[in-house]
Amino acid sequence: IVRKEATFHVKRLRHHPCLAVWCGNNENSIMHEQAWGGKDKQPGRFHGERIWKEVLKQVVEEHDPGRAYIETSPSGGDEHYWDVWHGRGDWIHYSDSKAAFSSEFGFPSSCGPAAWKQVLDGGDDATRAPIGLGHIPLMEVAPEIAAREHEKALLAPPPRHRHVTDLGQAPDHAWVRWRDKTGRPWEYWRELIGKHYPEPTNLDELIYYSQLNQRDAMRHAIEHYRRSEFCKGTLIWQLNDCWPAQSWSLIDFAGDWKAAAYEVKRLYQDHLISFEQEAGQVHVWMINDSAVEWRESGSDMVWLYDSLTGEHLSGSPHVEFCLAPSERKRVLSIDLYSRVLTRTMIWAEVAQASHGRLLCEPKLAKLHKHPNIEASWRTGGVELSCDVPVADLYVWDPETEAKAGSKFVTLYGHSLIWVPFDRRPRRLVGRSLAGVHEIELT
Repeated sequence: IVRKEATFHVKRLRHHPCLAVWCGNNENSIMHEQAWGGKDKQPGRFHGERIWKEVLKQVVEEHDPGRAYIETSPSGGDEHYWDVWHGRGDWIHYSDSKAAFSSEFGFPSSCGPAAWKQVLDGGDDATRAPIGLGHIPLMEVAPEIAAREHEKALLAPPPRHRHVTDLGQAPDHAWVRWRDKTGRPWEYWRELIGKHYPEPTNLDELIYYSQLNQRDAMRHAIEHYRRSEFCKGTLIWQLNDCWPAQSWSLIDFAGDWKAAAYEVKRLYQDHLISFEQEAGQVHVWMINDSAVEWRESGSDMVWLYDSLTGEHLSGSPHVEFCLAPSERKRVLSIDLYSRVLTRTMIWAEVAQASHGRLLCEPKLAKLHKHPNIEASWRTGGVELSCDVPVADLYVWDPETEAKAGSKFVTLYGHSLIWVPFDRRPRRLVGRSLAGVHEIELT
């Protein structure tokens, strides 16, 4: 039966352009070798060993002979890197991975507003936790938590703006905690967000900050791997989700892209700009994973801006580089000792790529609290502008179902950003690191 099923799927998938290697099992071998769950629960033998070592290997050799087969993952230089989250926790520790191929790593965040709407619109009873299409009273399984969280929810102040009725409730509400599928204590997840972002006061802010933190985690990891000479590939856990929850997915249950999904699209481009910050400097890397040479020459490829005023602080000297296929190189280092990092943003742009970000922890960034953001409707979308920087702006229409085609955009002051929409919005509201903003739409 296994041979027949494997043959069917190998024939079905063997021509897929993204298929690199066939793998017999995921973590079965290491689970047995390291006695996951305790030695007292360890079976007397490794079940399925003949399937991994013989049957699947033979099927691949017969029906896809040009493709490599490995019995299990992780194995050899293939690594599942979970020191981040399940180990030391914070995503800065991705820098310690030396994997030749990082085939499983990830960081959790909340699902988006539309996914939450599916489970929060069922009523106001904070002691009932929704599961699938039915409801199980949380009071029956965790009465102390239910009572405590119900009291917190009643005391939580309503937000000024909300795009789902219940997003103003406390971020530690019982319904919210019930949906946590990260496998670690709730306080642990909140602590890891708090290392980099402000303390959320409602669910809306928890969604926003947790998704940005997940984005930063994926950026830190993938840029680390792509700058290296030792790592030749990465696979993220995970792409999508099977219900509204806090999880590692990049796309939530409602099909909405999280902040990390938009960033991952950039991170896997053939040409990548990466910033590496250390010891009072920021290093600018160019990475060429295309099949052709990448050559650039010019001045002012890299700019520093004042995050509060938008003032141009400095541009780069003349930079010239030529990267062969699969080559990566540090092309510029900028001294930051004279800069106030809480008020400094960096932007780099060349013909093939662009990238920008803050140079401090987001929770410490100095940003204009009341930016005058304007939006002009053009066929297919809106053009956003502002005279001061606006970091990680998420826009939505609270009055219609108009959907933005890109989110979490940053304006660097006197710049324009195009955001596609599936229809003309009636009203625009935005959330940035500085707060919530009404946006003038013309």
